[in-house]
Amino acid sequence: MDLKKQKILFFGELPPRSIHGVPIANRLNLNLLQSVFDIHIIEEHIDLLEHGKFSINKYIAFIRYSYLVVKYSLNNRYKYFYSTFSLSFIGCFKTAVPLLLFKLLNPKTKIITHIHRGDFDDFYKRKLFHRMVSYAIFGAAHRIIFLSDKFINRNLPFSRKFTVLANSIEIPEYNQNISKEKHFLFLSNYIKEKGIGELIQAIVTSKNELIWLRSFGQFTSKEIKNQLLEINTSNIHINGIINNEFEKFNQIASALCLVLPSYNEGQPLVILEAMAAGTLVIATKVGDIENMLGMEYPLLIAPLSADELQLAMLKVLNMNNEERARLSDYLKKRFETLYSLETHKQRLFEIFIP
Repeated sequence: MDLKKQKILFFGELPPRSIHGVPIANRLNLNLLQSVFDIHIIEEHIDLLEHGKFSINKYIAFIRYSYLVVKYSLNNRYKYFYSTFSLSFIGCFKTAVPLLLFKLLNPKTKIITHIHRGDFDDFYKRKLFHRMVSYAIFGAAHRIIFLSDKFINRNLPFSRKFTVLANSIEIPEYNQNISKEKHFLFLSNYIKEKGIGELIQAIVTSKNELIWLRSFGQFTSKEIKNQLLEINTSNIHINGIINNEFEKFNQIASALCLVLPSYNEGQPLVILEAMAAGTLVIATKVGDIENMLGMEYPLLIAPLSADELQLAMLKVLNMNNEERARLSDYLKKRFETLYSLETHKQRLFEIFIP
């Protein structure tokens, strides 16, 4: 270890214990920063089965995280404390206490907090408690990172500290010559808000056997798992999570089209992965998806609409090879221009090494 490196204390979720967009984005950022900084990690983890539910384990974990912040603070001198800002009632409290505790013990250390979702403004306005905790975090922070200018309300307190870092991905080695199959792909954790219900409904009601779905994800409850696995339709294939990045990218690259009919999003990594692979995308006009794909992109749909989703899937099936190739090239070029790893790295270093 290079003893001359300045130190960062990171607090947040990471793979492989947590598998969804936020921990994967965290890991990418830490991998890039470790070339310059000595990274110390306090890893947060909550089982997906416990999200949104009361659990004594959450409170035990919270006490442990706070203890570790004190322990690390007393034994090290840090340049930055870097954490994610969790947008839930309990989550923002869990974010604020370790952060403010660290600031109390390390008043000269710069705090950077990262908001990975696209609905912060709604969260801020929803409850007085949210506004109070956000105000305390923003006051203590050196920088607050948002995914997009679209998510920033410049009328909020401390808005001069707001900055933007778009997501990116590290593209693994995969079979770039893999042939396209005639199936649609759903690749997400199985929760209602990802629109899996509308997707199943769109396929079943279409009665079109050419609409064939291959689905992969982590089951978030026994009820959802049982409901999905009980689907008895030859053109819908429900599978568990893919843990191998090579296999995941091959699935994306071989699909005719990725489908993400979410109710709410930030800047989905799976869409960036599809763009990088040149795989067509059907997605809802939520979060920053319109900016990612372009306002005139032809396969954007409204959330909670199985009818619009069904029409978009039929539109993809009815495209000729030339139309699909043109749209595929457009997505690849847009990824390289706006979301490449090199662009992301440059912006990340501008935040941490001004």
